[in-house]
Amino acid sequence: MSPIPKLEVSSANESKPASHAADYGVILLVIPVIAALANWFWVSGANRRHIPGSEMVGLIIVVFTVFGTALVAAMEAKRVGMKSDGKLGTYGPTAWFFILLMFWAIGYPAYLFKRRHYGLANRLVAGIFITFIFMGSLV
Repeated sequence: MSPIPKLEVSSANESKPASHAADYGVILLVIPVIAALANWFWVSGANRRHIPGSEMVGLIIVVFTVFGTALVAAMEAKRVGMKSDGKLGTYGPTAWFFILLMFWAIGYPAYLFKRRHYGLANRLVAGIFITFIFMGSLV
């Protein structure tokens, strides 16, 4: 008598691999775009009409953008298990948080590039483009 082969049934509810489940790349790209749009259409319009406090709103948008992207990057780095590695030039979640917090214009595209070492999409080109858009909206 021959053994009965096992049938493997795949469940429709299987979770995605960790690299896909932890990919916050779209969120990282959308946060500065929304902030740039807010700066262009809301804050600059208020500045043209000389509304008091409009400069403060612009500053608040910048702070929330920098802090928000730093926080999302750190969360993503933690979910994919990023560690400090001199060979790859990557850092752990806490280091990425502070790099983005203190040196956003350089750290933001650098993070979007280095995430490729952990199975996530390389978003360097989009990151550089969005950095210029966001920084340009501040002028």
